Amino acid sequence: MGKELPDVTTFGSFQSTRKTYDIVSFSISTETENITIKALVTPIICPPLSVMEKLKIPPALKGLKLADRLQSPESLDVDIIIGNDYYGQLITGKIIKTENEALIAIESKFGWLLSGPVQN
Repeated sequence: MGKELPDVTTFGSFQSTRKTYDIVSFSISTETENITIKALVTPIICPPLSVMEKLKIPPALKGLKLADRLQSPESLDVDIIIGNDYYGQLITGKIIKTENEALIAIESKFGWLLSGPVQN
């Protein structure tokens, strides 16, 4: 599909690096539609996400169908990061805030997304 040479600057750095990435196109399926996304290919996005045991979900968010599982007996690999260029197509606009408003749930076409700090 092509190649792209973006400037990549990591957290805490002023220096950007340039590397050529392949561009791919793929579809992500929701319950009602397929959404086509163009993405850059990299062998590693980030280290696996840590295991979260005994996660405390606030009462306001209990029972929501989450887009991804939160708990796992082993670390979870990150396969895709969806950026702001597609974010608006994927969220519905519904938001549920917890009592202290630190942790919120945002409804997406894949299920609910949690955003904010969680107690483990």
